[in-house]
Amino acid sequence: MNTLGKFKEIKKKKSSSNIGQLKEFNSKFCFDEIEKVEETSTSNKLKIIISDDCEIIRSSFKKLLLLIKGFKEKYDIVECGDGIEILKCLMEDQLIGNKIKAVFTDENMEYMNGSKAVTYLKEIEKGGKIHRCNYFSITAFVDEEHKKSILNSGFDLIITKPITKTKIMEVFKNYNLL
Repeated sequence: MNTLGKFKEIKKKKSSSNIGQLKEFNSKFCFDEIEKVEETSTSNKLKIIISDDCEIIRSSFKKLLLLIKGFKEKYDIVECGDGIEILKCLMEDQLIGNKIKAVFTDENMEYMNGSKAVTYLKEIEKGGKIHRCNYFSITAFVDEEHKKSILNSGFDLIITKPITKTKIMEVFKNYNLL
């Protein structure tokens, strides 16, 4: 069984006895075992990842993005429920054409938080296994120590909740995403 298969088995069980197994998995996650995937979409659009462990938050953020003029024409949205799914999406993206241009992720998620995922992704970028994209942390935590910790993990920007169309449009403008 490959690494992602092992993770899915651990994640599926969700029992307290698996917490140690999951922590060990997170620290030993091996990116070389990501299998090559075929692109299922025929779209030539670029992609944006939105990640949160709450489906309602992802849905709300998706609706907000779709309100931005020009977004629908340029981007498809990929939804992830945790940091492991972000890693998988970006590794797969490397194999199918580097279409992901930005990741908007909640900081606090089950299994792997946003900071841990971005720390791994930055290491993989350094090794040339994935392309550079922008990482944006979405969080309600605003104290200076926590902000510093998030930025040190490799995020380009922290976006504090509540998220508004104006905040997101400013991010897209400042990072040349539209």
